[in-house]
Amino acid sequence: MLKLPKVCSNDAIHVHPLRVRKSTALVAKGISCFLFLGLTFAHPSVGAPPSALSSRTEAVCDVDQGTSRYGLCNAYCEALDCDSEAPTASAKACDRILSSYTRKSKGLAPPCVDTCDVTPTTDPRPITIADFNRDSILDIAALHVWGGCNPRARRCQWSDVVSVLIGIGDGTFHERVNYAVGERPETLAHGDVNNDGAADLVVANSRSDDISLLLGNGDGTFQPQTALPAFPGLSTATLADTNNDGYLDVIFVGRLDNISRACMLPGDGSGIFSTIQCFKIPSDPNIFTGIPALFAIADVNHDDFLDVIAGNGVGFAMSAYLGNGDGTLQAPQSFPIFGVPHSIALDDLNNDCNYDIVVGEGSFRHFSALLGNGDGTFIPNVESFPAIVQPQSIVTAPIDADDAVDLVLISKTDWRHPRFQVRLGDGETFLFNQPFSLLTEISNVPKAVAAADLNGDGLMDVVTVNSSDLDPDNVSVFLGNGDGTFQPERTFVIGD
Repeated sequence: MLKLPKVCSNDAIHVHPLRVRKSTALVAKGISCFLFLGLTFAHPSVGAPPSALSSRTEAVCDVDQGTSRYGLCNAYCEALDCDSEAPTASAKACDRILSSYTRKSKGLAPPCVDTCDVTPTTDPRPITIADFNRDSILDIAALHVWGGCNPRARRCQWSDVVSVLIGIGDGTFHERVNYAVGERPETLAHGDVNNDGAADLVVANSRSDDISLLLGNGDGTFQPQTALPAFPGLSTATLADTNNDGYLDVIFVGRLDNISRACMLPGDGSGIFSTIQCFKIPSDPNIFTGIPALFAIADVNHDDFLDVIAGNGVGFAMSAYLGNGDGTLQAPQSFPIFGVPHSIALDDLNNDCNYDIVVGEGSFRHFSALLGNGDGTFIPNVESFPAIVQPQSIVTAPIDADDAVDLVLISKTDWRHPRFQVRLGDGETFLFNQPFSLLTEISNVPKAVAAADLNGDGLMDVVTVNSSDLDPDNVSVFLGNGDGTFQPERTFVIGD
């Protein structure tokens, strides 16, 4: 009998349309079943709370319910139990089902399909995209990102607000509404922390060393911030259910008493968070890992517990910290890369239903791909790819509408030629084609990138949050044409 991988639940709020793509044909006992990979894109910086960041495989019957074949086909597919070593039906029963189906279908094989949903995710960023007013149109929340000091203006840019842009549905947005947060906000994430069906925001503030919580009202507006405690060295935070109690927790990483620590503010589902729980981040004695400067959260070993993939602040390595399901992490396994990590994206690059790592190595104008084995380990140094821009922020999305995972890369420091680069994937061998041709100019200096379908046409659009000393902070929206190119840039002011 055909044995399928384990089923993992996935209740993500999808902001990218379901993609189903056909891959290798599987044959078992004379039964031809095609493997399809359906990818739904949503992550903390774009769409879904990371309580649902997992891969999922399931056998379903791909036959019209109105046909006489559906009943037998469905019975056969249901006989494949994805959660156990043996099928739910005996081998004889399955053979009878197959024989009866074959007679009635004149020899055609049961169109049993194996679907796999992988929810891509990235490191936390100063932009998040979600439906804040529950009108089924995507909205944007973005932070002013400190751009440094302008000697000519004799001032430093600082804007301690989060700007919310409500979407109109055609890729344009209403004028921003600003909400006060802590001092020097760095990243934000969204999720429903009080279970009222409305998206809430959390913002990591590096100068005030706290986390701002803004509860959503469900109509696109937010309540005034509540400051949650953190500690010095805070630069990033996100939401995830790391202790497996069904409620979102605030997760952040920093340095306390000169020791790198991962910390959690456990949520109770009402918007109230308990006392900080911190523990020392274990180190790998074989690789100098340094401070985990950035991280992404997903279930990389299919055990239904969320894990942490960290990019190390000074070491040339990525580390996988497997979760125990109670908010604690196991000792890391580290995997060398070619440069210093600046950005992380987790996605299934080679169509095997396992999370892989794409890491931008900004200072070397390269990015690396590490293929996942599905058990929490990764094949190191699979390949390093050249990039025109320094890939300091990277996101995965089906940019050219061929169902393969593509990449969008930006440089945060290219002041003279601000632009983003698209690298098209082939969906099978994880290779990214057209390395130098797909460049799109940006009118301001980008600090982070995200992707979503903003105008509901089924094609991926690109959004960058931009900041410089001389120009107003803004977000740039590039509506996709479905071939790796984009319509002219539209900008929307954010900040004070």
